[in-house]
Amino acid sequence: MSLGPGEGGSGARRFRRDPPERNGGIDNNPHTRKETQIMLKRSFMVLAFGWMATAALGSEYIEGVNDNLPVEGGWTASGGNEIAYRWTAQNSFDLTEIRWHTSRIPAGTIRLREDTGAAPGAVLRSVNFSATDTGWHGAPFTESYAIEAGQTYFVTFYGSSDYTDYLAQGGVHLTYYWTPNGQQNWNGPFDWAGHRMIQFWGDRDSGDCTGAETLKAGCRVKGCGNMVKGVMKNGVPGASVTFRLDGGSDQVVVVNANGKAKAKWCPASSGSHTVSVVECPLSQSTSCP
Repeated sequence: MSLGPGEGGSGARRFRRDPPERNGGIDNNPHTRKETQIMLKRSFMVLAFGWMATAALGSEYIEGVNDNLPVEGGWTASGGNEIAYRWTAQNSFDLTEIRWHTSRIPAGTIRLREDTGAAPGAVLRSVNFSATDTGWHGAPFTESYAIEAGQTYFVTFYGSSDYTDYLAQGGVHLTYYWTPNGQQNWNGPFDWAGHRMIQFWGDRDSGDCTGAETLKAGCRVKGCGNMVKGVMKNGVPGASVTFRLDGGSDQVVVVNANGKAKAKWCPASSGSHTVSVVECPLSQSTSCP
């Protein structure tokens, strides 16, 4: 049994923690793993849209971190701490809500903070919430925040009591810091328990799209191999649009004077591919031999 930082005081609880080899032999992380549960794995799958509670008016799912993976059981996070995860946005959009997968939370706070290049910085948005069951939890901010693709932010989670069902089996390990809620003496950086399950909801930045745009996708065999091509028509001349292949390979293209923009990827693997224009949004599928 050991007592971790940020859990002191007359009402502090003691928890069994990971072996003390971590962090130079000092156990100073709010994440705990109950040894009697280490071999247990939750078999249920948590889908990206598994919790469809009402979000802010007009908001939609934009992107997520580890949100399509099953939950890894056996982990418990100590209540009373704010844990901040460094997140790099993949899309430009107006953020309205951040949802986290956890067990019951009697009282919690979700914050968006600046990334100072080191520890978490100033609070940009904050909202309180509560949850009575296990699933995706959060609440809309009173005002949206403009997120820029490629920029880094810290998204933070505070629960008043211990909680479970918050880490994914595998996935991306985000860098994180932690501190007793409301304080600024951040501990970190860490990443060994950074495979948190997070969803980002908001209003997608439509840029200069008008709704009249069309998209075609195709694949042909060229000297470089299979070449996937996406062509958008009826765009706004001079506008910048992002072509995306299979949800990950981006090309930013300027629409020409005729309202046309195109992107090519070669070589591409055999099989099905999806070409999308992020800002509009448009999506078409094609297949390579």
